Amino acid sequence: MSVWIALSAALAADAPMPDIALATAVSGPVVLAGDTRAELAPFSKVREGDVLQLPADARLELVYFSDGHSETFAGPLDLVVGKPAEPVSRTEGDALVGEALRGLPALARRAELDKGGHTLVRGTAKEVPLDDDDRATLDAARKHYEALRAEAAEADVLPELYLATVYLEYSRSDDALGVLKSARERCGTCALPAQLVAWLEPPPSN
Repeated sequence: MSVWIALSAALAADAPMPDIALATAVSGPVVLAGDTRAELAPFSKVREGDVLQLPADARLELVYFSDGHSETFAGPLDLVVGKPAEPVSRTEGDALVGEALRGLPALARRAELDKGGHTLVRGTAKEVPLDDDDRATLDAARKHYEALRAEAAEADVLPELYLATVYLEYSRSDDALGVLKSARERCGTCALPAQLVAWLEPPPSN
């Protein structure tokens, strides 16, 4: 075996496993096992091969980035993400939603770090001009959101999180703020919409 082949194999072995799903609902103390055990927070990404320990009173919903389908698991269970397991329920998903949700944890971290609002271009700032392709993409996203909303449960805020993420990708912070406020109203116990609203809202004028 050549040195380059051996080096490539070693690097591949050390490469982290890919993120494959988002924990959209966590009830009970779900623990991410490993060298450093940590309680899994809602809207955390999970990687292929992660071991999630669910005690008897715990439930966990994962939405997969590949196609947006969701699976709900109940404890007691040691779940190895990406390995065959029997969920208590499975819902067909949407690939566009799955792809959009991939960026949510980064937004949540940014919101947490930027509580003072010093680095975010907020809704009162000048927005980036859109070209025809951008406007067509956003129109399609809005229509897709409407179709998702028509099928979703009243308290399900994934359609709103999908559309808000698309808006933020195109620097439409005012539009994203309006959608996230709607999500906050739909689910008063969901922390992420409220966190993102607080991040996007313009600071009070003096």
